[in-house]
Amino acid sequence: MAAEQPNQVDFITPLRRKGRPARRSDTLPESVVTLVATLAIAIMAFTALHALVRHPDAALVKSDFAAFYCGSVVALAHKDPYALSPLQQCEAQGVDIPGGADPAAVGVDPDPLPGYNMAFFAPFTPLPYREAGLLWDLMLIAAIAGTAALLAAITGLPFVVIAAILAFTDGVLCITYGQLPPVLTFGLTLAAYGLVRDRRGLVLCGAGLSMIEPHVALPAFLAMLVWCPRMRLGLLAVALALAALSIAVLGVPLNLEYALVALPAHVHAEGTTSIQYSLTWLLHYVGVPDAAAFQLASQQYALFTIAALILAGPVARRLRTPAAIALFPPALALIGGTFIHLQQMAAAIPFGLVLATRLRGAAAATVWVAIALLAVPWGSGSLLVTLEVSTIVITVAFAALRSARVPVIAGVALVGIIAYAALTGPLINRIVPVFPRHTIGAAVPMPHALDGDRLASDEDAREVRTSDEFAVATPQTLAWKLPTWFALCAIAVVSLGALRNSGGGRPGPIPQPH
Repeated sequence: MAAEQPNQVDFITPLRRKGRPARRSDTLPESVVTLVATLAIAIMAFTALHALVRHPDAALVKSDFAAFYCGSVVALAHKDPYALSPLQQCEAQGVDIPGGADPAAVGVDPDPLPGYNMAFFAPFTPLPYREAGLLWDLMLIAAIAGTAALLAAITGLPFVVIAAILAFTDGVLCITYGQLPPVLTFGLTLAAYGLVRDRRGLVLCGAGLSMIEPHVALPAFLAMLVWCPRMRLGLLAVALALAALSIAVLGVPLNLEYALVALPAHVHAEGTTSIQYSLTWLLHYVGVPDAAAFQLASQQYALFTIAALILAGPVARRLRTPAAIALFPPALALIGGTFIHLQQMAAAIPFGLVLATRLRGAAAATVWVAIALLAVPWGSGSLLVTLEVSTIVITVAFAALRSARVPVIAGVALVGIIAYAALTGPLINRIVPVFPRHTIGAAVPMPHALDGDRLASDEDAREVRTSDEFAVATPQTLAWKLPTWFALCAIAVVSLGALRNSGGGRPGPIPQPH
């Protein structure tokens, strides 16, 4: 059988029709869990949609969708989407709408994505920017709902609970700024669901969609190539299709410019900014020269990707679900790396949920705490954020208590998370003046585009280095990142611990989700 071969995992986990845990007399009533989760979703929806509904034009000015939209517009006009002039001209025209901000004050938002991403956004370009941006926000909401539905089927957890867990990192943050991670998370989860149901078309569609964020999805794509032999030809066809799309949209010279010039330039432009969660930023913060920080972070990303490829199959066997083949590698690859934003951390939540519902005891408790840390917003001590944190954490705690017998320590840790969110901002703000501020220095010399124009990332580097929001880091900046880093490391450690505790034997028949 395929499962007996050391380099293959090709089994199917049946799914129950009703994806929810069995009732037990010692668990919370499901109505209570649903009520709290619904409250969390309502608060998140208000936060995400309030500005968009009240001031849609101003909200779209801040949206990264402008870069994706204009990158596609420029590429379809057979110009260089990585160059400054055509992208800046399109973005200025796009945001110059009634009620919007002055285009000159917006600057330029680079589109550091491959050509196939520009093909993905091509259907939006016939629409005016305002209508296209609102349609994109609706698509993000649909992607989050789809992710929750698929994870409910895979894990057996209620849809509303998963939606609440995804509501902030994958929802509020990405909808507010029109970003890509909801499509990434949906693609990974769709591929995982396809593996569980043995539906090749779903696997290939999910793998292709997830590559909208290639540096996060690539480890999952490669892991499926290694461990899913029946999917290999299809996955290779998807890779060829993405390459063909990139060449069709950009041509060979601009694709080479992307790989060799534009992408490295963008990493150097923003890799050390204060909003980064990468190893690049951490090394920069502790004083490592930037060139060495980039090199070390690149090597660490490659090492973790290789580890994810090697371990994806054993982790899937240990957890008795092929979903782990698609979901485990991104969770590992998000640790460190050269270029990672907070919004992309939502890609680790699906594996966390699978892990938490497949383990018991202290291991499950640790993972539930990690899920809470990944699901809540860090970076503000405001009353609204504290309320958001509280509702999400309570939702996670209730879900944990209903899905497994978790130690009391889990509840204590979750209460600690709420206290951390409420107190970190005020307390660290009092301490910060005692410590020096780390400020990004002058931008490194940037290469030019093929036509001799400046790269858009060159102007972006100049802008972020003149803004305290991005250029200045304090101990508070570091403190806000610690919960997320701890969560990722906890999930990785528990996964490796589960392998060690498996006893080396081959698992028995794969049970239905609990």
